[in-house]
Amino acid sequence: MSVLKRKVPVEKIVAAGNDFVFVMAGRDVPEDWVPSADHARSICDRHFGVGADGFVVMKKLAAAKYEWSFFNSDGSFAAMCGNAARAAASFLGEAKWPVELKTGFGLVKLEALVPSEFRVEIDYSKKRLQELALAKPSSDSGAAIGTPVLIDTGVPHVVMETAVDVLSLKSGSVERSLAAPFRWPKEAGAAGANVTFFRRTGAKAIEAVTFERGVEDYTLSCGTGVLAAAVVASRALQAGQWSQEITVKNPGGVLRVDSKNFPSSLLLTGPAHTVFRTEFEFDV
Repeated sequence: MSVLKRKVPVEKIVAAGNDFVFVMAGRDVPEDWVPSADHARSICDRHFGVGADGFVVMKKLAAAKYEWSFFNSDGSFAAMCGNAARAAASFLGEAKWPVELKTGFGLVKLEALVPSEFRVEIDYSKKRLQELALAKPSSDSGAAIGTPVLIDTGVPHVVMETAVDVLSLKSGSVERSLAAPFRWPKEAGAAGANVTFFRRTGAKAIEAVTFERGVEDYTLSCGTGVLAAAVVASRALQAGQWSQEITVKNPGGVLRVDSKNFPSSLLLTGPAHTVFRTEFEFDV
């Protein structure tokens, strides 16, 4: 049986340096289309595709209610992505907010605040936020880092405070060796964890960077990593309450973390905007 090739309208959106390609089921692709890992890898390829950290297929369920299928650039499935959720709000452009988004992690509320700025509220009432201190691996590079803490903010993160200039961490053997010992903690499950480093720059301000699983490199921003770093830096779980908004600077931009109902939910606020729209040829 021959494979049908079809040019599909796609939209590339950037959220604080994290970039994603979006399509809408029932409009850009068939309503029942199930994307494969190969689809995600091909469109996310930065040489032969559009180039992105992730590929997202949106589907409308009802008025102001959607669900997504989210894939990392290596084709692996991801339950949640904070930056992609804000990018989804930008993609939808709904006239009436808030919008509810069904993800693999749970329900997420999307809101538009001002042009190109969006807020995501992630519900943790069914998947409780908790921190688990990990032992430093014997292969630790010896860099000045604090106790590794595992926390799942939609994706598991090993979070560490450090005196290292985290915004300078990028792809390279030295930088990779810093993250490598923490990528596969057994407590995170078979897929391992993202690795997030943060440095304090003020009473309620930090800098953070994340080595993301599925991308297997440092990214300019990671929404769930920002949330994880903010919670660990705030020591809110130990105190049992949230105090005030925390500003988190990533290499790709500045985001803000707050909570109206801690620890049952967290708010992530920051930029997202469309870079371009084009067509890409898929097997559908």
